[in-house]
Amino acid sequence: MSLPKIVDVAKYILHKTCEITTMRLHKLCYYSQGWTLAWTEEPLFKEDFMAFACGPVCDELLKLHKGVFVLRDGDLGEYDPCALNEDESDYVDAVLKGCLKYLPFQLTEIVHQETPWIEARGDLKLGKKCKNIISKESMFDFFTIECAKIEAYKNEQI
Repeated sequence: MSLPKIVDVAKYILHKTCEITTMRLHKLCYYSQGWTLAWTEEPLFKEDFMAFACGPVCDELLKLHKGVFVLRDGDLGEYDPCALNEDESDYVDAVLKGCLKYLPFQLTEIVHQETPWIEARGDLKLGKKCKNIISKESMFDFFTIECAKIEAYKNEQI
């Protein structure tokens, strides 16, 4: 079975949210990829993210909306309900449930504290341009550890 493309995930997110800033869309796609890697040990889509100053940005998605800062459902093309299977939709839904409570600037602050983005940027100062790839391996490692922390916290609460 082939993986969906990031644009399929982005269309799904737009369909669910109706309207979103492009910066927030990239971060939600990034978190969908990261958490899916942790939950399944497989990527949700093949495309990579670069460690831009504002956070993770996917070049393939950026090319589709360059110069546009707010997207609405349908702006990237018609949403195809068959593009994501039920499990993939569930993974993205879980990310939306956890992340939509944060304002876009809060998501930026959060990602700026996370290892995959920090490692990809190296010793660049905050705000400096960067197109280094955030590796799926570093995302897998980071989100797997975060998953374990959540599970440990849940077990302490029982």
